[in-house]
Amino acid sequence: MKIGYKKRIIIVSAGFVDMILINPEIVGRSGEYETEEGCLSLDGVRRCTRYQNIEVEYTDSSWKKQKLKLSGWPAQICQHEIDHLNGHVYTEFMEGELQDVGEAAPEEVEE
Repeated sequence: MKIGYKKRIIIVSAGFVDMILINPEIVGRSGEYETEEGCLSLDGVRRCTRYQNIEVEYTDSSWKKQKLKLSGWPAQICQHEIDHLNGHVYTEFMEGELQDVGEAAPEEVEE
């Protein structure tokens, strides 16, 4: 164990396999759309903005750097979970309430 080593981990189900993403970062996105989401942390469903296509850089369970392109529902779920890792809930992204989270905007991803 390393003291002070930050590990942010999510697991993304890709249908036939669960992928472990350590320290994931969205580095590209395209296809902005409005949707509704629910969350186990909050009651109800709320509208928010997501991206149809994303590209994520992460470390895998073998500690190798990887890139992953996701589209549709898996992309939406991944965005939601990465928001949690960054300390945000999706209600902050409604109606422009969160204008700047102190991070550089990801690049556009080719569809």
